[in-house]
Amino acid sequence: MDNIADGLDLLLGLQPLTYLVFGVLMGFIAGVLPGFSGSNAAAIVLSFSIGLSLESALLLMAGIYAGASFAGSVPAILMNVPGTAGAAATALDGYPLANERGRPGFAIGLARMASAIGGVFGAVVVLVLIGPMSALALSFGARELFVVALAGLAIISVVVGPDVPKGLASGLLGLLIAAMSANTITAQPRFTFGFVELFESIPFIPALIGLFAISEMLLLSRRHRLVDGDQGRQKPAGTIRSPESRGEIWAGVATPFRYPATLLRSSSLGLLFGIIPGVGSAVANFVSYGLAKRASTTPEEFGRGTPEGVVASESSDNALTAGTLVPTMTLGIPGSGTAAVMLAALLLHGVQPGPTVMTSHAAEVYAVILGLLVASIIILPLGLLFTAPLMYVTRLQPDVLVPVVLVVSLAGAFAVRNSMFDVMVALVFGFVGFALRLAGYPVVPMVLGLILGPIAESNLLRALRLGQGDVGYLFGSATAVLLWSILVGAIVYGVVKTYQNRRADERSGMR
Repeated sequence: MDNIADGLDLLLGLQPLTYLVFGVLMGFIAGVLPGFSGSNAAAIVLSFSIGLSLESALLLMAGIYAGASFAGSVPAILMNVPGTAGAAATALDGYPLANERGRPGFAIGLARMASAIGGVFGAVVVLVLIGPMSALALSFGARELFVVALAGLAIISVVVGPDVPKGLASGLLGLLIAAMSANTITAQPRFTFGFVELFESIPFIPALIGLFAISEMLLLSRRHRLVDGDQGRQKPAGTIRSPESRGEIWAGVATPFRYPATLLRSSSLGLLFGIIPGVGSAVANFVSYGLAKRASTTPEEFGRGTPEGVVASESSDNALTAGTLVPTMTLGIPGSGTAAVMLAALLLHGVQPGPTVMTSHAAEVYAVILGLLVASIIILPLGLLFTAPLMYVTRLQPDVLVPVVLVVSLAGAFAVRNSMFDVMVALVFGFVGFALRLAGYPVVPMVLGLILGPIAESNLLRALRLGQGDVGYLFGSATAVLLWSILVGAIVYGVVKTYQNRRADERSGMR
């Protein structure tokens, strides 16, 4: 309880609260831009957070995370264009509700309250869970932490996309790049190619900016508009500014409480999927949506604009946001792309991610969780206030947005160490991320490889020293065996998933 009180004390400072609200507003903008995400926005502002206190920097990221999760549903409901992956399921019923049934204000109010409830539920449960989870993580020795790092990378590589080999290849590439540093035992440089700047390691913050922000802008530069095709010319489904629509908004705000079972089930599923690294909001939301449809007394209404479908998707999405903090803060394994940027913020402030974070900086961690709780509450009034103006953001042309974001991103890369070398690193990783995405390779496993590579290496060497070179020491505890089983299970699941996907592709090709 003392740590929670200390976290609340940090949160209630003027600067942390200000940056939390600012982050929410930034997340709003990132969420309504199709193809953009909270991780992109967080990566852009990451280097500028170096002058902030640790709690302010983390709360800024948390605000962006919560705001983007909320705002992705706005274009999904009004234009049938999900702003984020997590809003894809929302569009299934949100757009018919706004368009075919002519109730855009009702749909917006409904989504806002469901988001708020899911976010509050997730934050409260994580507030209770993170203490015992951190105590469990602290009981891990070097061998357990080594396997945790490998298992985390394997899980994310397997579940982050439909093509498992590409996910694993991306993760292994990240591990290889992470080896570009001095050997932790002999201090001999490895793969530095004569660059003194690489002796410590690849500059992680510029690399992250390149992979998330610059690569996204390079992809966006190939498009003529933010929303392509017929959807780009789609007019919003009605207006939410009329007095009648305002009344509808408040009717929508009250509606989620008519579906308590759906709220509880979907929020719980979102939280669970958030705790599992790499599953992602899209998977969580479609599973929640499918279970809500199966449990509903009127399943035939799903896809036609039923409020229950919107409630299931939105409550799951925002509960997931809080859930990703559990592996991020207790194990140092980010549960999502935005959580990876939060880990980078820890590194930027000299904090090594891992189980010790909850002992050395417990107050800051609890401040972030409480910040997500506050953000989930304030997104309701702020979201209703800014929904109409946010729709204008989707009309920005790429030839305006791309140069601005690129300049800000490169300036941020330079600001980390006032080094042009970091700018070059950001550009190189931007083009690497761009090439990977064009080829269908996910970049999140690569980011995880960069983060977990040094953790895995240092703990492997420490474990081998403790075991006097005996590899069997890595399997010498029940916990280690369980973790190895999870690692093998993730790989087996990936193989089966790949086989099933290829069989499905072959069958569809024969039709």
